[in-house]
Amino acid sequence: MHGVELLPGLITVGEARAIGVDRNRIARGGFVRVRRGTYVPAGTPVDDADARMAIAASGLPDAVVLGGWAAARLHERSVPSTSDPLVVFDGAMPGVGAGDQGALPVLVCAPREARIRPLPGVTLLRSGIESTERVVLEGVPVTSALRTAFDLARTWPLTPGVVALDRLRNLGLIDAEELEALTRRKAGWCGVGHVRRALALSDGGAESPRETLLRLLWTDAGLARPLANRVVRDLDGHFVARVDLVDPDAGVVGEYDGGFHASAGRRSKDAARQERLEALGLLMIRACDPDLATPHGRMAWQMRLRDVYARARAHPPHRRSWILTDR
Repeated sequence: MHGVELLPGLITVGEARAIGVDRNRIARGGFVRVRRGTYVPAGTPVDDADARMAIAASGLPDAVVLGGWAAARLHERSVPSTSDPLVVFDGAMPGVGAGDQGALPVLVCAPREARIRPLPGVTLLRSGIESTERVVLEGVPVTSALRTAFDLARTWPLTPGVVALDRLRNLGLIDAEELEALTRRKAGWCGVGHVRRALALSDGGAESPRETLLRLLWTDAGLARPLANRVVRDLDGHFVARVDLVDPDAGVVGEYDGGFHASAGRRSKDAARQERLEALGLLMIRACDPDLATPHGRMAWQMRLRDVYARARAHPPHRRSWILTDR
């Protein structure tokens, strides 16, 4: 049954009947109903993202698959990682302000002819799924990584759509050229223009949603698009710093400071690092969560960024004293 690996113990009435168990015995056995014909052990955290995915997947017809954030979540954790605990696809909309993040319904993709009843907590997308656009992860049929990216970008608002594409590209799950080719093949599909806009703004070098938001704020301020996660070296090739964002023409560096940067020891290291960069003639602007969380914070940060550019133009270095490398 679909979803069992995600939520052990989940059972449907049909499966119970097959082993001679009726609904009353299920209830007496410590199970609770989560939707018509589907039961889970009492105490199961049914609001958990994996539980919601499993419940939505249980009993789906063969032609129907999970898509959207649920598919992206399984693709995300299919990539082995020893050092990156980041989870972007957690069942909420990425890239929105704190307090605005509600649980998203699970997207279910079904061909138009499929017979499937509306379910609570599920959004039905009537859309054909080709055989190459269907895979099975953790026992659950889901859209392929490429088709998942396409559907996220066309059904989500622009900023979260770019966050999703950045994450899938950074993990190596999708290729920008392949997604562009898919948009050409599906040129008449609803929302394909959203996919093109999100892809044009995406960057596979971004390593977190906050970096993506910072880059979008940067370009939204009318300034040149910065490069993501480049290494700054001196002219002798010695490593100076790896920076989140950099405009090499203007000599401006942008850094996002998360909770990791809050300790006194980390702040001291950050200050020394900034001094080394400024000694080369680069100017730095930093951002933290309050700068990204509200419209006022975002506008204020953009004003600060423009001021940094103005200082860079007013006091350009006598010569370029740094080089950029990918690593």
